[in-house]
Amino acid sequence: MHTIAGLLKLYFRKLPDPLCCHSLYREWLNSYDPNDAVSTRNRLKNIIKKLPHTNYLIMTSLVSLLSRICSESETKMSANNLAICWAPNILRPHEESTSAVLLIETNSVNMIITILIRHFKELFEELGSSCEEPFSYFQTNINNNNQITITLPDLPQDDDNLMTKEKTQDEVKTSFIRKRDRGDQRERKE
Repeated sequence: MHTIAGLLKLYFRKLPDPLCCHSLYREWLNSYDPNDAVSTRNRLKNIIKKLPHTNYLIMTSLVSLLSRICSESETKMSANNLAICWAPNILRPHEESTSAVLLIETNSVNMIITILIRHFKELFEELGSSCEEPFSYFQTNINNNNQITITLPDLPQDDDNLMTKEKTQDEVKTSFIRKRDRGDQRERKE
């Protein structure tokens, strides 16, 4: 399970434009008001509507999955813990920030993703998203030899916001093979 989660986070981290879009970064940050939860959620709904269609579909699936994970008591992962793990991969600035600014922004970014996870149904179902099939855009399969296959979504060729399917699959495959080979080498030494 950790390998699959790591591969998914790597996929999102390697996107040249994150899932939440560089162009919307300031809007995401400005949407968060710790003193007004209702207004924050309303502003988040408006920003979600501005996402490119492909980003919106994948965001819906990812946040649905994270919401489902935190609702499972055996995972011991709260919405806040999941946000800390996922926020830097899906909502990040285009430009480098100073340490002080980044520290302040990181807290807000984590809280925004926490709100998306906690209020998934309110934020996404009202926009017409189906919550029945979490993460249906990414299919995983483990065969008898414990080889993991991840099928990534077919992305439109003209969508500059996400990498092409072929490039991402090659990166994931290369990363997995390297990790597998390192594991084989460790076993031989023991």
